[in-house]
Amino acid sequence: MYVADQSGGLAAYDVGGRGQHHRAWERSLGGISYTSPSVGHDGTVYVESDKTVVAVADHGSSSSVRWRYTAKDTLETSTAVGPDGTVIVGTNADDEIALHPDGSVAWRYLKGDYSYSSPVVHLGKAYFGDHLGYLDVADASSGAPLRRYLGIPKAQGTSSAGTGVWTSPLVDARGDVFFGTAAGHIYSYGPDGRRLWDLDAGSVVDSYPSLTADGTLIIGASSGTVFALSD
Repeated sequence: MYVADQSGGLAAYDVGGRGQHHRAWERSLGGISYTSPSVGHDGTVYVESDKTVVAVADHGSSSSVRWRYTAKDTLETSTAVGPDGTVIVGTNADDEIALHPDGSVAWRYLKGDYSYSSPVVHLGKAYFGDHLGYLDVADASSGAPLRRYLGIPKAQGTSSAGTGVWTSPLVDARGDVFFGTAAGHIYSYGPDGRRLWDLDAGSVVDSYPSLTADGTLIIGASSGTVFALSD
């Protein structure tokens, strides 16, 4: 289990049964981390620190830095790893970026505004939101735009932060997409781009959705309400 914290540390824990665990190693990232680590298919741990993506190799009882990539603005969303090892990174800038497993840039996707929405990858597609109220879908390997799902768009002359997609999206086995917005709505879209439903939650929705075994969508709002939604 890997944990990053705002003191700039990354720690690895060996977790056993009955709550037993011990810390295998810990290292300083050199800056504040607002994100959760992700793990590539080869075991590389990807974590962010200030403006930097750090790729860390786990050697069991120690670790080493494989590479660092510095973006042009702060990183506040967790990374996602595609099936070919491409690392998807959201930024507090106008683009989403992707890195090859060696740290070189694979592609850039111009989304036009900040992102507090951690990306997910499903069947080779990368899903990520932005402050303009869109959920963008791109090919995880090439960055080619595939689709944009629209929540409530930014009204002219208003702050984009009031309408943006702040949650990480969730994609189910059918390809249906679920996400919430700062405007207080929870959406579901089909893989063909058709809106399936729109629920007014009454307050900002910035928690990450999850699915139960029977397909019930669980998502919270800032009012303190937890919604359990099913078809």
